[in-house]
Amino acid sequence: MTFSQRTPYLRGVLFLIVRMKQLCFLCLLLAALSCDWLKEEERAGAAGEAFAFDTTAACSVARARLRIGEKKVCVRGYIVGGDLKQGPDGIRLEAPFTAATNLALADSTDIPGKQACLSVQLPAGAVREALNLVDHPERLGTKVWLRGDLVSAYFGLTGLKNVTDFAWEMP
Repeated sequence: MTFSQRTPYLRGVLFLIVRMKQLCFLCLLLAALSCDWLKEEERAGAAGEAFAFDTTAACSVARARLRIGEKKVCVRGYIVGGDLKQGPDGIRLEAPFTAATNLALADSTDIPGKQACLSVQLPAGAVREALNLVDHPERLGTKVWLRGDLVSAYFGLTGLKNVTDFAWEMP
């Protein structure tokens, strides 16, 4: 058999190889999408349950302050204070705390001032019960991941409202 006689055979083999690669790619793509769907299902638990939302995709407090208006954003940071009030010094950085409805989040526990923080509204229910500093002053300095809606202003700072999910780093 000469090369010219084998050409249709080789074209057929190459065609099959290309088709197999396309099928493999599609299979990998479907597998990846299935995994994302499963992760989304895992995330659908009630706030505070031992669910595993993707903390690796969380943004920093500094980045969150640039994403005003986005919904269901996962933000990571450290609980640095509470008892938020309007004004330049409107944040309490140490216990005792008196307001269970809010807290301040920052990229580190060593903050230069209120403007480095993200204000967080703690809605009634599991989120407030688990994270408020009135009942849990030991949470001060804890690294947390929160999912909620970023707003332009809450107590004079960029804020996170409607928090639905949270997780914290275990010591």
